[in-house]
Amino acid sequence: MNTKTQTWLERVQGAQSLDELRELLNTIEDLYREDSIDTGQPTCVLAGITENQLCNLPVFGEYDGDTQGIFSWDNERFLVCDNQWQVINRKEFQGE
Repeated sequence: MNTKTQTWLERVQGAQSLDELRELLNTIEDLYREDSIDTGQPTCVLAGITENQLCNLPVFGEYDGDTQGIFSWDNERFLVCDNQWQVINRKEFQGE
């Protein structure tokens, strides 16, 4: 499907890597930030992604630990959000 006609949800669900997913989510944050401030709605909801869908993002590796605060992962990193979407090393997140 042409990316110009894809919805944000389709683009997010079709991400091929953790880095691509982070870039898409940060783009959504940038595009919808003002509307979010004006309406009080989360930016992803304004882009057509429900909070439930946000909790079920694609993953790119194995992980069987606690996923509280972790939205996606690959074999070495986690996708987290603290005012912006960030990819961080698993060891850094786990305080090792």
